[in-house]
Amino acid sequence: MLYVFGGSKTKSRTKMRATLVALEKRAPLAHMLRITNEDIESADIENLLAAQGLFYNNRIVLFDNAFGDKNAQKKITPHLKEMARS
Repeated sequence: MLYVFGGSKTKSRTKMRATLVALEKRAPLAHMLRITNEDIESADIENLLAAQGLFYNNRIVLFDNAFGDKNAQKKITPHLKEMARS
């Protein structure tokens, strides 16, 4: 599943936090990974999508302000459909 938050920084961050709390309640054993626009160059999106957890298969990946960088957009955008299906 894919969630995208936009708009004012305050409102979108509030919605994001509420969604993260709900997701963590639904899947308390899921691994949470935060990737910022500074981290995106070193992130291996293909492996991230294919990887499975040791004890739990679900994971929460947060691309925090990653679309603020053009290179990050180019790296993430081709994988959006696959992210939505996962």
